[in-house]
Formats: sequence, C-alpha cells, structure tokens
Amino acid sequence: MSHTAEPQIRSLTDGEVSHFHEKGWVFLPGYLDAEYASLLREHAESYFGYDKATDTLSGHRDPGVNTSGIANDFMRVSNRDEAFKQVSFNPQTERNIQQLRPDGEGIRCLIDVAAVKFHAAIGEGCGPTNYHQDFHSFPLSQALSLTCWIALDGVTPEMGGMRFFEGSGRDDWMMTQPDTRDLDGLQSVFAAYPWLSETATVTPPITYQPGDATIHNSRIIHGAPGNSSDRPRWNYASTYVPASCRYTGSDGFLTNGLGLAVGGRLDHPNFPMLPRV
Repeated sequence: MSHTAEPQIRSLTDGEVSHFHEKGWVFLPGYLDAEYASLLREHAESYFGYDKATDTLSGHRDPGVNTSGIANDFMRVSNRDEAFKQVSFNPQTERNIQQLRPDGEGIRCLIDVAAVKFHAAIGEGCGPTNYHQDFHSFPLSQALSLTCWIALDGVTPEMGGMRFFEGSGRDDWMMTQPDTRDLDGLQSVFAAYPWLSETATVTPPITYQPGDATIHNSRIIHGAPGNSSDRPRWNYASTYVPASCRYTGSDGFLTNGLGLAVGGRLDHPNFPMLPRV
C-alpha cells in the first residue's frame, strides 16, 4: 500500500531507560505520532478486511492474516508494507533499542506483527492473552529480546491492554518452572507461582492513545484480558534481539526449518539488521 507520510518516533528519556532496566518494561506516551499510528491502523483494517464505518468484516482478508481465539495477526507485515517498515526499521528505533539493550554488532528484528483483538460483535479473536514469558519461544543465547508494542488506536483497559508482573523481568532472574501460557488470569499466575507475590507486583491497567507504546523484555511475565468493549484493539509489535546472539538449536517457531547453524548467528533473511546510526 502506498503512502507519503514519514513516521515521527521520539527518543527515550533517561527516566524511561531507568524504569525499563529496573522494572523490565516501560510505558512510552506519544512514542509514535498519532497521525502515523492512524495511517497504520487504516492499512491494518484493509489487510484484516474490517470496515470501520459498518463495524463488520468484509470477507476480503489478506492471505497473510492468521486467526486464532486470542487475536488476528499479520506476521512480518513490514515485508509487504513500507509504512510499517518505516517504523520497525527506523533509525530512531535502532537508537532507542540500543539504549535499552546495547550491542556493538547491531540490532536484528526477530519478528514484526500487525494485530487486532476484535470485540465480541465481530465474534473472533477477542479472547485473553494468557500470561507468559516470551523467552520460552526464542531458542537464542542472550535471549533477552525486547518487544515494542504500539497502539494504533485508543486502547482502554476493557479492550485488552497488556499488564506486567514488575520484578519478573530483571536480568538476574529467570523462571525455573514451566512457562505460564496456560494461565488466563492474575490469580492463576499467583497460584502456580506463589513466590511471585514476594518478588513481583502487577501493573494497573493502561489506557493508550494512538501512538503510545510499551517496551518489555522477554523475561517479564505479561498478558492481557479479552476485549470486552465494543471496538477492536489495533496494535503493531516488533521484537528485537542483539546481533551477537546465537542460535541454540532448540525448538522455536521462528527458527525451525531455516537451516541455522547451532551456535551461529541469525544470518537469515527472516532476521534482518536494523540500519546502523
């Protein structure tokens, strides 16, 4: 899809960088300009076959769209759409990620996803995102990836905004028990891992304006309730890893079948480098 606008992505403040390193996540109001966020939402609406005027699905869904009970997503949408690519591969994005996860060899984009959590009137993809840690999905050394989650429209708590277990994402902390992908509520997480009540606190629900973002690391436990509102929840998320990380050879949905060498770098077209600045 064509466009002429340029994204305006702001830099991070010292306070935001400190909060991320202390808590494992950070909220970034006004991270991307609202006008460009709305442009991405309009592109996403087209891919997902959503007509905002009538609040219906047209049936003309792009073949790249995947559906599930949690959300509908379009993985690696930046390969198809320059408007998304100009955000995930923006020089300012590289500067921001380097502030949070410095690596002298650079930064790779592991995956980028346009997603929508529809509301009940649409009848699909409106369920909760179970609480989990991302690092279980990525068979990488130095597996502390970062995910930048950008709201493309206003997101209220009832629409299924993310919540985080602050204190569960520090560099010196890793779960030794299985991940929490089967846990659909806060109390079920505390019941499975009662020691978390002494080491982590749950963030309050977040209200996002278009262009607001969060960045979280891959060890922090996070999840989201279902969308109980009367509007779809639109977002764009990109996950980044240091270029120096290595493939461990373990199972991973992003790396299986790519012929990567165990112990080698992620030198594959699926994991492009961000431009150095």
